[in-house]
Amino acid sequence: MQREARVRKLLGGADLTAGALALLTVGLVYPSAPALTPGNLLMLPVLLLLSRALGLYHKDEIRLGQKSLDEVPGLFQLATLFALGVWFMRHLLVGGETTGAHMTALLFGFLAIAFCMRLMARRVAQRLLAPERCLVIGDADAAGRLERALRLSTHGSLVVASIPCQSAAAELDLFTELSAPANLSEVVRSEQVDRLILAPRHHSTGHMLTLLNAAKAIGLRVTLVPFLGEVVGAAAEVESIGGVTVLGLPRFDLSRSARMIKRGLDSSIAALGLLAAAPLLLVLAVLVKLDSPGPVLFRQIRMGRDGEPFQILKFRSMVDGADAQKADLRSSNEQVGLFKIAADPRITRVGSFLRKTALDELPQLWNVLVGDMSLVGPRPLVEEEDATVVGWFRHRLHLQPGMTGQWQVLGGSRIPLEDMIRIDYLYVVNWSLWGDIKLLLQTIPYVLGRQGM
Repeated sequence: MQREARVRKLLGGADLTAGALALLTVGLVYPSAPALTPGNLLMLPVLLLLSRALGLYHKDEIRLGQKSLDEVPGLFQLATLFALGVWFMRHLLVGGETTGAHMTALLFGFLAIAFCMRLMARRVAQRLLAPERCLVIGDADAAGRLERALRLSTHGSLVVASIPCQSAAAELDLFTELSAPANLSEVVRSEQVDRLILAPRHHSTGHMLTLLNAAKAIGLRVTLVPFLGEVVGAAAEVESIGGVTVLGLPRFDLSRSARMIKRGLDSSIAALGLLAAAPLLLVLAVLVKLDSPGPVLFRQIRMGRDGEPFQILKFRSMVDGADAQKADLRSSNEQVGLFKIAADPRITRVGSFLRKTALDELPQLWNVLVGDMSLVGPRPLVEEEDATVVGWFRHRLHLQPGMTGQWQVLGGSRIPLEDMIRIDYLYVVNWSLWGDIKLLLQTIPYVLGRQGM
């Protein structure tokens, strides 16, 4: 409870600072507008109330992996209400003339500053506060995937204990035993648990509710891994019909308009990117050519949308003929399902730099421009990797593969192939334009500092 209270205080301080800085900035940019007068400072406490009403202080308690980017829609609502509040109360609180331009600047200025301040507040919380300790109970496979995901992420949570249930009888017995608050409290104290994560596969609703009530009674935060979560994803709409909870599922494939929007975003950014990066591309091409003999570009067949093969382009980062040496290095492979060696002897000096900076992937902008790839999408797999993807996971190919995606932000090649396939499948199921924009923004700090926001 202390941890989440401190996070709320940090976020509240971030919002107050953002409100004050936004008002000050508008006053500096527009000399005719009032700055930090005693009157408009009275809006800052109202700002806290508005943020509380929009639920911006309790998402970290409810969600296991809350990020600042996830809050942008809510922050936009908060910024709009803040600007409207200043506008409607201008005659009482503000000394001086205010115009629509002032309020527009206040809205977008507060939005930008609040996002940055909240991002800083969460970074401070990660440094000052101990990680959130999680206990996972239920399906062993789900627990294992969640533990790997948290280990690779920057969410500030970690799995400290796991109690797997291999059968319906074992799960029922465990839920019954832990439903007693004394028994659950003992486990929580021994492992110093902050959050209980339930991943049931065979459960009784009554026993589940009893366990949830016991967890809430002793102040535990609770996260539920739904049985159909890996099938329907997070885009399902929950509603209650006469006391019966039902899930409404969006269409699996993108609509024609959604495809047009996604394609328009891809082609425009790829064209601008190629024009802007043309001098850099020329310099990198020369460096690759001078560093080692062989072609400048590496070309490889990958599987595209609906299983159509295409030729992916990259700057060559290995010696010419590296594929022929792959069989000799098979015993050094460090990944399951993928071929990855951390200190691969085939990588050239320039290639090492290109890989560390992700500059070797810049030629893929051409793949995006011609429609073989997308800026954001499933990971493009080689044919032998794609052959291991079977069943309903094949639906990951309903979209063009991407230069980046959820797999990239979560750790790229560090993620096992099986987990990567699930991530790609859920990306397709839950596609949204805002989701693509978030992933593009998250890729920037990941490439620069190898971490997501």
